[in-house]
Amino acid sequence: VPPRFTAFQGFDVLFHVSECYISKAENWVIDLFAPEVMNRVYRSLPVCVKNGSDIQARSDMAWANIEAGFCLQHGSLTCQHSMEHALSGIYQDLTHGAGLILLSRAYFTYCYENPELRPRLAVMAKALGHPDPEKDLAFVEALESLKEVCGVSDVTMKNFGITPDSFEKTVAFCHNHKGVSMER
Repeated sequence: VPPRFTAFQGFDVLFHVSECYISKAENWVIDLFAPEVMNRVYRSLPVCVKNGSDIQARSDMAWANIEAGFCLQHGSLTCQHSMEHALSGIYQDLTHGAGLILLSRAYFTYCYENPELRPRLAVMAKALGHPDPEKDLAFVEALESLKEVCGVSDVTMKNFGITPDSFEKTVAFCHNHKGVSMER
């Protein structure tokens, strides 16, 4: 798998587990697994992107994917995934992982406005190696650093022809999307 697509898939794993961790459906099972899964992605995804033949890093990411799926079975995604499904449903060249990456900064910045989420965001920032996880927007900073290390910090809406005048169409599609929780 080429490095860029490896990164896209790895970020999908990260967002599956991070969304479960901050959703209203979070529970003790997710609390048990999620921080370690996020940390495993933080440690292993850059290695996979740099050297796709590293079997240990690939194995760690495969295990992270399995555990993220386990969290999905016991929890729920948030509207970040719903919004992305709308985008990639409309913009056929947009891969799912890339869509999540381009939404993530704004989405998780918005999450900081909810004081109930701040302790969870701090745990997530710590899992991604942030030196000051309690700092405002620490998870967003850690996420942006991981994007940079994985070579996907250049993913933007403009790359896929998504413009502000298309947002209304995307929002309408998002409201009609079924199967992904709109919680939090």
